[in-house]
Amino acid sequence: MPKSIVTCHGCGKKFEVQVYRKDTAKFCSRSCKGNWMSKNIVGEKHPMYNWPIREETRKKLIESHKGVKQSKETIEKRASQMRGEKHPGWKGGNIVVKCQECSKEISVRKSEAETRKFCSRACQGAWRSKHLVGEKAARWAGGKITKKCEECGKDFEVPQFRKDTAKFCSPSCKGKWMSKNFVGETHPLHGRKPTEE
Repeated sequence: MPKSIVTCHGCGKKFEVQVYRKDTAKFCSRSCKGNWMSKNIVGEKHPMYNWPIREETRKKLIESHKGVKQSKETIEKRASQMRGEKHPGWKGGNIVVKCQECSKEISVRKSEAETRKFCSRACQGAWRSKHLVGEKAARWAGGKITKKCEECGKDFEVPQFRKDTAKFCSPSCKGKWMSKNFVGETHPLHGRKPTEE
């Protein structure tokens, strides 16, 4: 069967095709066709540009890709095409900011410029221990209050959250008070029979 010679639109190489394909054959291989399309049929030039994907189609695409592992070469190739300025989220690269604790310069993404203030957790902790104390602390509850020990009458300080429960200045005073007041019928366990356990 006679054949015709045509030129590949991708690599420029000449190749043979059946005569009936001389007007439709444009590429010498699928690889050349894929490379040409990835460069030329993109963005607004793509026939499906801005076409909405139906939910049914989207689900089918997700299912078809489940469990499919890509080769390291493919992953690296795609990654190299999306790095730095080529990435759609590129915003100009990293910027340098100073650590608020030790003044060391650190390179951060622009998106982190307002929130990244320290070079390490150690520096963050050191800064917080100096600046976020007392009323500035996140869990500040009004400071300590003074109470009188119910055993010895001595004044002692407790945090606000213990103002209703703190009654003694020390475990020793609590023990003395209990030995005087929790005896006989006043003991909470008075009259209870001990269990075998």
